[in-house]
Order: sequence, then C-alpha cells, then structure tokens
Amino acid sequence: METMDQKITEFKQRVEADWAGDETAAAWQKYYVPMKEQLAEVTKALVEAANPQPGMIVLDIASGTGEPSLGIGKRVAPNGKVIATDLSEGMLKFLAHNAKTEGVTNIETKACDAHDLPFPDGMFDLVTSRFGVMFFGELDRAFAEIRRVLKPGGRVAFMVWGAPIPNSYFGTSVVPYMKRMANKPDPDGPSPMRFAEPGKLVKAVEASGFSDVHERSFNLPAPFRGSPEG
Repeated sequence: METMDQKITEFKQRVEADWAGDETAAAWQKYYVPMKEQLAEVTKALVEAANPQPGMIVLDIASGTGEPSLGIGKRVAPNGKVIATDLSEGMLKFLAHNAKTEGVTNIETKACDAHDLPFPDGMFDLVTSRFGVMFFGELDRAFAEIRRVLKPGGRVAFMVWGAPIPNSYFGTSVVPYMKRMANKPDPDGPSPMRFAEPGKLVKAVEASGFSDVHERSFNLPAPFRGSPEG
C-alpha cells in the first residue's frame, strides 16, 4: 500500500519529469507563436477574469514561455509588474526572450516551486495561473503558499481544463487514448483533467481558506492554423 507521502513524492517527480526538461522548453518555444494565437481566447478569458489593474504586483504560476504573464504585464504597466514563475529555467529563459521581442519590460522571472514560494508575506495584489494548478503535487501546501504571499484582500484567478465533451480539444485528442490505457490516471493526481468536474476546484480553493470563490465555465475556440503534421 502506497502512503500519502509516497504518492505526493511520485506526483512531484512526475510533474518535474514532464515539464522541467530542456527539450520540453524548446518544443514549447518552437510553437510559441502558433500556440499563442491558438489559445488567444483562452488567455483573454483568464486575464479578463483576473482583471489586473495598472500598478498591481502580480505573481503568475507555471508561466511557461509567455502567456498569460505578458498579457497581464501590459495591463499593469507602467508602474506595475509581473513576476513569472515556473519549475523550468528553460521555459523562463524563453519567456524573457519573448517579453523582449514583444516590448514588455515589466516582467521578472523566477524559477521556483509553487509549494515553496520564495517571496515575502503579503507581496502580491493578484496571483494567476493558466493550466498550472492541475499539476500541484500538494494542493493544500501550494494554496497555503499562495495565500501567504497575497496582500490582505488580494485575489487569485486560476484556469483549468473542463470536461472533455465530444468534439472538444481533449474530447477528440485525449479521451480515445485514455480509454485504451491499462492503468487509468489517479483522478486526484496531477493531470489536465484533475479539475474537470464542475465545482471540484472551488471546493479545493475554499478548503484552503479562500473566500468569495466563484467558478465560470467557458466553451472557447482554439483554432490551430498550422499544418496537420504540426
């Protein structure tokens, strides 16, 4: 029988193996421009829900190679800033490059783990994450760290994948594969579908001490304009 500590360790090791490698970062950067275009409506929905204001200090978690950090950076300029974080130094190196290319100058990067944020208490007005919270190994610990670094009255905005309905991105590309897996993924472990069930993320966030928590579901277009091979 696997203990909870062993499970959490395995979760964290899996996430690091999947996301923190140089090859992974290089692949995300290779497709940065078409994926930014493909997920533009997704990023827009998160940024509008977060409602960043000029002058805010914002923490973005699991920032990858750019979004939503760069979009938020434009909204909080000229006096605000975004600290973009990720497990992967490689991802953040490309993020800094993309910020420079797009003329976004109020972005700082910090490679770190959401379970142990290297920031003082009450530093941020807003914490965001686009498709990052599904991969936290210890939800309680990560959410507690997020609460710690928020200012009193600060807000969070998280985006996760919803249920893989027919003809959706995951419904088409992932569900047929998952149906054929001999060992199904742990529904409470790190995976894209971890919070697909309506209300599941709300309960986890509320259980961590947050109040006034709201959930909204979107069915958004994500057209890929490249080749079938791409």
